[in-house]
Amino acid sequence: MLEFFDAHLRADAEAFSTVWGAGAQVAGTSMVRDARTGASLASASLSGPAGTPLSTTLTIVNNGPDATAFAPRAAGPALAAFTPAVSAEIGAGQSAVFTVTLSSGSPASGSMAIDCMRTRDGAGASLGLAVTFTESSNPADLDGNGTVDAADLATLLAAWGACTGCPADLDGNGTVDAADLAMLLAAWGT
Repeated sequence: MLEFFDAHLRADAEAFSTVWGAGAQVAGTSMVRDARTGASLASASLSGPAGTPLSTTLTIVNNGPDATAFAPRAAGPALAAFTPAVSAEIGAGQSAVFTVTLSSGSPASGSMAIDCMRTRDGAGASLGLAVTFTESSNPADLDGNGTVDAADLATLLAAWGACTGCPADLDGNGTVDAADLAMLLAAWGT
C-alpha cells in the first residue's frame, strides 16, 4: 500500500513499477509507466556551447479515456525549464506541446530523463534526451551566442573587480580589469 501512495502521491517512478509492473516499452520512449500517455521529443539529442540555452519541443498525447493535465519534469546534467509548466486539461486523443529549454553555465554532457506525468496521479511516460554543452570556442564570447558583442561587454562590466574563476576574467588573474576589457575588445565581432 505504501508503494501505491508513493507512486501516485509522490510521483515516485520506482514505486510505480513496483505496484503496476514495468509495462511494455512504447516506440520512442525509454520507459513506459502508463500506456495511456504518449510522448515524443522533436530532437532526442541537443548540443551547443555552455552558456547558451538549448531548446526542443515535447509533445504529450493523452491516450486515456478521460481528460487530464500533464506536467513534465527532468533530471540530468543541465537545468531544464518547461513552457508551459503544466498543460491545460486535454481530452482523450488530444495533445499538449511544451518548449523544453536546457541551460548549463559550464561544459557538461550526459543523458536526461524527461518524465511526462499526469497531474492527478503521477503516471505517464519517460523519455531520454542526450545533452552536450561544449566549451565556447571564443573565451570572450561570454554568453556563448557565437559573437563577441555588447551583451558580452555588459557581462564583463557587471563582473568588474575581484572575480576568481568567473568567465569574465579572460586572463585568469582573479580580477576582471582593463586587461580583460582589452582582450574582449580585441575579439569584438568574432
